[in-house]
Amino acid sequence: MAYDEQLADRVRELVQEHGPADEKRMFGGPAFLLGGHLAVCASHDGGLLVRTDEQLGAWVGRGVATAQSLPPKG
Repeated sequence: MAYDEQLADRVRELVQEHGPADEKRMFGGPAFLLGGHLAVCASHDGGLLVRTDEQLGAWVGRGVATAQSLPPKG
């Protein structure tokens, strides 16, 4: 199933502001991982869809903060 490529690009840009992220396909769309932990994912059904960049930044920030608070995997 296809995912929203524009949403994925927006999320990718915001996540990269917090350091290098790994990108893997999960839940039918791209998932962005920091330190091996999932920070945020643009699901195949628009699961991260929000109305403005400010709101998107807040949600990405929450996922990034959670991932960065955990010890690295591996």
